[in-house]
Amino acid sequence: MSAAPLRRSARIVDGPLVFPSPGGWWRSLRAYSFTASLAPVLLAWAIAAWWSRSGAAGGAATAGANAAGSGTAGSGLALWTVPFIVLAAVLFHAGTNVLNDFYDYVHGVDPDQDPDPTHAITQGVVSPRFMRF
Repeated sequence: MSAAPLRRSARIVDGPLVFPSPGGWWRSLRAYSFTASLAPVLLAWAIAAWWSRSGAAGGAATAGANAAGSGTAGSGLALWTVPFIVLAAVLFHAGTNVLNDFYDYVHGVDPDQDPDPTHAITQGVVSPRFMRF
């Protein structure tokens, strides 16, 4: 039976407030993993665009949306929303990565001298106190 992981809550409050460099922030966001968020969003958009152009989604609804001047390119889709959806997916993923790194550190999942360069807190790139905010 293994011992329970070490909780580091006291060290977070009392620890130093280290402001990361831009490279440190980039590393803590784990940007290499953003394709996991971008791929399904872009694939879903491509399928929706194909679906609405082929008429499979119902011609009357598509025609009505286009006639109403919804800012579409003849597809029934509001193309101007795509960049916002992509941005939201990336920001959500980045926030999840930061929270994952922080709580893995707090609950002792990541050891103090973790050799994994993607764990910004254990590498000393970002302080847990700063990451908490």
